[in-house]
This record gives sequence, structure tokens and C-alpha cells, in this order.
Amino acid sequence: MNTLPDKVAAGDETEVQIAPWGVYRNRNAAGETVDQIVDEEAGRAIVAYFEASEPPEEILVDADHGSETDGSTEAMAWITKIRTDPETGLWATFKWTDKGAEAVSARRFRFVSPAWHVDEGGRPDALSSVALTNKPNIPGKPILNRESAGGASADQPKKTKMEELKKALGLAPDADDAAALAAVQALQTKVTDLEAAKLNSEADAFAEEHKDKAKDPEVLKNAYKKDPELAKSLVLNMKDPEPAKAPAPEKKPGEVETAATRILTNRAPVGPGAGMTKEQAREKLASLPHAEQAEFYRQNAALIDG
Repeated sequence: MNTLPDKVAAGDETEVQIAPWGVYRNRNAAGETVDQIVDEEAGRAIVAYFEASEPPEEILVDADHGSETDGSTEAMAWITKIRTDPETGLWATFKWTDKGAEAVSARRFRFVSPAWHVDEGGRPDALSSVALTNKPNIPGKPILNRESAGGASADQPKKTKMEELKKALGLAPDADDAAALAAVQALQTKVTDLEAAKLNSEADAFAEEHKDKAKDPEVLKNAYKKDPELAKSLVLNMKDPEPAKAPAPEKKPGEVETAATRILTNRAPVGPGAGMTKEQAREKLASLPHAEQAEFYRQNAALIDG
């Protein structure tokens, strides 16, 4: 348990352990269970965020998280430095005010409780404030690390929490904390991979369903993977492709094209050689006066020469 010193005076600077490495469970304001992964990666992020300004902006130490819960913002101390220790976790240097020094020396508060922001993976990455409290636990967003209603007991040892986590992860009770953290990370990776595979499968099905509406279905697939709802909306607003026009049939002999359609006529040929056989046409040509033969031949050349 990260306890406070027995006696301090206003202006004193005291190094206090904020949180040992481990996984801590609590509930946020919405009642959701949150497992915080407090490891060296989280510690480095917290230190980097604190040191981002020059000089670093001091962090408030209040009483029972009053500044985080619309209560008192009166300072018990100010954090002037933050560091990590490979073995013992996250530490901060408190510069005490008269109020804080008096409260600690009179033993009105015995423990500290961080409030911090956690990333999507459950790691704290920025310290919001620290509170003096008598009911510590450890969470963020910022989740107050005091025992919350329905949350874990403030006096529950870290060992018991870790044993519960190890059991849930299928690890042996004597597995070390590093193995538990590795198992959590592996589980997170597996969930991420499953979600990616599910999204990819949905994108394939979406692109196949609407392939007639896009020149390149791969574009639809990638759009769905980036924003499924936007991709669906775009497809709903696409025009259906116009049906392909059938090629015009070739014009056949004797077929007459009109404005409305094509009509095949069955009228017999007309002219001087109409109804004759080839032999009859030739005989007719030979019997005609020389002056009429040229015109008759011109009108019946296909029959006579066929």
C-alpha cells in the first residue's frame, strides 16, 4: 500500500509512491469495469506528458479527489517531479502546503490515490491529479483511485487481484506479473485480429453485392473498411446502371425500315422480266429489237446472268 510519511511540514518535499506496477480493476462513472495496466510503458508515458512543458506544470494534490468530483480544489501539496522505478513503480515528489502537512501529520489521511487518463488499451498515459485518501484502490479516464460503489474493496491486497486476473487468463497462480501482462496483451491482439477479420469479411460481401455499381469493387471494399456506414450511404445514392442496348439486326433483302420498326415485305418483283425464268428472260432479250435490249438487260441482269 502506498502510504504517506508520518510527519511533514509546509514546504517540505517528500517522494511518495503513486502506484506500484500491476493491473488494477475499478469501475468508471458509467459503471463499466476497467482494468488498468500500470506498467513501465504507462509510467514512461505519464512522465513524458508531465515533462512536455518547460518547466513542467505542477500537478495538484487534493483531498479525496475533490477537484475531480466538483468538490474542493484546495491544495494539500503540489507535484514537482515524477519518475519511474523498474522494481517499485511510479513515484512523485510532493511539495507540501500547510493544509496538507497538517492533515498528514495529524494522521487524517494515510494513503494517496491517483486520478489519470487511460488510453484505449487500459494504460494510464497522463496524470490528472493525486488525492490524499483513506480508501485507495487505483483506476482512470480519469478514474478516481478510491474505492468506488460496487467496486473492489480498498483493503483487497494486490496479490489477490493478480490471482483473480491470472485465473481469468488461464495462468497458474504462481505465474509472475509479467506473464499476466503478456497474456492481457496477447488477448487484446487476438481480439483486434478477430475484429479485423470480421470487418474484412463484411467488406468482401459488401463489394460482391454491389459490384455492378462500381467500376472497381476493390474501391467499395476499402471504403467499407474505413467507414461502413458511409459506404452503405454512398451505394444507396448510386443510380442503377442502364440496361445494355441490343445490337441492331442486319438488314435482310426485301426488309424495309420504318420509323417505328423493321417490316419484311413479301411482294413479288415488278418490271419487264417479272415472273420469268432465266431461260425465258434470255429468250425475251434475244427477241427484242436492238434498241430495247439494253434497257431490258439493265433491269434483269441479275436474272439473266444468274
